[in-house]
Amino acid sequence: MNVNVFVMRVDGALQAEMLLLPIVPRAPIPDKYRVDWEYFATVDTGDGMFVDIDALAIDIEIAASGFAVVIPTLPNRP
Repeated sequence: MNVNVFVMRVDGALQAEMLLLPIVPRAPIPDKYRVDWEYFATVDTGDGMFVDIDALAIDIEIAASGFAVVIPTLPNRP
């Protein structure tokens, strides 16, 4: 599934979470995720960016909740 990835930056570094929203006209954004996130990329859930997370698990979470929050496996970089 193609998703838009959003990150939150603090002092130029990525936070420990990424917000994934499906590419649909009215993707629901939970209240606690409505501010301070910036667009990062549009990728497939099977992308290497999520190497330690099963793409099917992400797809299931999005189907159930309308979004997914994942922890990146790469080190936090500025």
